[in-house]
Amino acid sequence: MLEKYSELTANIDFSETALIVGNGASISISNNFSYTNLFTKASEDGTFPTTIFNKLNTKNFESVIYQLDIAQMINKAISTSSQQIAEHNQVIANTSIKIRESLIQTIRSIHPELSYLNFFTLSNDNLIKLFKFLTKFKYIINLNYDLIVYYILLHDTNKFIDFFLPDCNRNNKLTFHESISGYQNNTKVYYPHGNILFGVNSNGEEEKICQQQGISLLSTILSRWSHDIDFYPLFVCEGSSEEKLKSISSNYYLSYIYRNILPQLPKTIICYGWSLSENDEHILKQILKDSQRNLKFLISIRTDDKTALQVETECINIKNRITNINSRTEVHFFDKSDEGCWLNYNTN
Repeated sequence: MLEKYSELTANIDFSETALIVGNGASISISNNFSYTNLFTKASEDGTFPTTIFNKLNTKNFESVIYQLDIAQMINKAISTSSQQIAEHNQVIANTSIKIRESLIQTIRSIHPELSYLNFFTLSNDNLIKLFKFLTKFKYIINLNYDLIVYYILLHDTNKFIDFFLPDCNRNNKLTFHESISGYQNNTKVYYPHGNILFGVNSNGEEEKICQQQGISLLSTILSRWSHDIDFYPLFVCEGSSEEKLKSISSNYYLSYIYRNILPQLPKTIICYGWSLSENDEHILKQILKDSQRNLKFLISIRTDDKTALQVETECINIKNRITNINSRTEVHFFDKSDEGCWLNYNTN
């Protein structure tokens, strides 16, 4: 079932190709990212309020924090007893703070700083290698909440555009713009599940966090979450496909990508580190929704510790899921360690 990446891409025009980046790409940089489920990691703390998440039927931190804040506003609006509402709201506020703190501590415990990565796997040689690999594509669809792809893009930000630019109406904060002229040759980067780079204010307005002078980007992000109670993290990395889609539908930026970008991606799509698991079914269906398009998927497969039969079964299952959605789609598989892709990209 597996073919060689170099042979599959020999005649591909990368300037008309999309790259979808999944968690496996981040794990290849640091094993810290094997913790894909932040909720499970946060729940290891016995004081974490899992019952709130269960009652709201979600594992999305942003959604729970936001709903707790809404609950406080509703209590203030309808209560006739200031003492009673003050006590209730204090409990809600403390719970919201606990969830924020748990999210911050969980991210801090698993997400390495850029300086750490530079010293180990993301050395200058690897950084340049990954940068050159990414710049070949017309689109990068980053499904990960972490900063790995963004760290790589920082090597030369003039090569990429994520459509977050200074907004003079909001004190030059970096806000989302649907379309910007003059960037036709830049690789376009989108985050369908958000990213820890992004947040929304109490009015639902998106913002990309800028690194503060003198401290790291990661520390800047965590500090913003900690000190700005009207600022909510914008990333979706938990739950079923239905839960993720519900979170996407509640945010303009994520909805825009889902409605307007995913169905219009180039006809050749390379997936690296994306398992195409069922909890990402909404992404797959949206890309394949036009039954008249002839798409080609090239999908990386992790073969470590797997038998040939297990690899073949995985490939067959993925291919069946794709072709059941859109039978005109051509599907190929390659080993994630093949020469020419990700950390094995040849810069010569």
